Amino acid sequence: MTKIVHKRNKKETNTKIIVNKIPLDREWLIKLNEGLPHGSFTIIRDRIIEKYGEKEAITTAYIRAVLHPDNPRTSPLVIDEAIAYRDELEAWKAALKARIFRS
Repeated sequence: MTKIVHKRNKKETNTKIIVNKIPLDREWLIKLNEGLPHGSFTIIRDRIIEKYGEKEAITTAYIRAVLHPDNPRTSPLVIDEAIAYRDELEAWKAALKARIFRS
């Protein structure tokens, strides 16, 4: 299900996302990135599209830029989804360890 977006509308959507600037701690972003495995940007993008629909469709390059510690771009939507994904991964790892050591 690919929705065709007019170039002008897509440009306006990306601009709205970039405008949200909040100060973030560089060390905190480094820890967040360490907790995300390879391929997480695509999964985060898919989760955002699943939750909010195509209207909030953003690229993996933008997600990479938002989560990069040296880049000034910020997006609460991307950061919240990255934190939620990392927390789910940690819970899954803990459950898996418990199952392995129980058997």
